[in-house]
Amino acid sequence: MQLDNLKKLYKEPQKVTEYWGKKAGEIDDNLAKITNHALYNHSWNVTVKAFLDGGLITNESKVLEVGCGWGRILVGLRRFCPKAQLVGIDITKDFVENAKFVLEREFGHCDVTVLQGDAMKLDFEDGSFDTVVTTRVLQYVIDPKIAVRGFYRVLRNGGRVVVCLPNKMNPVRTITYHTKLYSVREVSEWLESAGFNVVKKTSINYFPSSIYRFDKNNKIIRILENTMQKVPGIRSLGALALVVGEKA
Repeated sequence: MQLDNLKKLYKEPQKVTEYWGKKAGEIDDNLAKITNHALYNHSWNVTVKAFLDGGLITNESKVLEVGCGWGRILVGLRRFCPKAQLVGIDITKDFVENAKFVLEREFGHCDVTVLQGDAMKLDFEDGSFDTVVTTRVLQYVIDPKIAVRGFYRVLRNGGRVVVCLPNKMNPVRTITYHTKLYSVREVSEWLESAGFNVVKKTSINYFPSSIYRFDKNNKIIRILENTMQKVPGIRSLGALALVVGEKA
């Protein structure tokens, strides 16, 4: 499918669901290979740590991941905070089943809850969670502001949301990514319009696994990543824009 057609696709909710249903089937056929590539590498570690730190996630937290896919981030949250109460939702049934399989494979019997659900219509009561996290999801919804208002509703007072999206300022993403890209500024505006206080704006993941699969324990890459986040002019160029909001 051509790039222009893909960009148009994400303006039609039914086609989004159909597209990801097909993608989930493709992933299901290669799940072992994909998870071996995408778990426990530098990109995975940086993203998970950004959620843990930005979301103030501890073993006492109740956390919702919106758009959990096959469970990559849930695995990370579970590994670093094994007693946290984790819930993941995804619009695609096959991804929900894949996530359950991966979590059970990694941890044996696992108490992480994975449900089919829509980012635009969260089926949870007000104030249900301490933290909401989402990565590479809001670029696929028709109106991200509606989704963000839902995040605000299901968070308790003082709760946090952490949003990661492919970064509009990253030159590689600009050339290669198949949906509309957003900047840290735009994501911040979504959160502020929903009532959040924005407490952090940055970018992360200067060495995405799609380019180089560095091990999560690679000290040189970790130092470079941390350094880039502090250098003016460079710190905004990471592969993922990251914004943290706090519910007043």
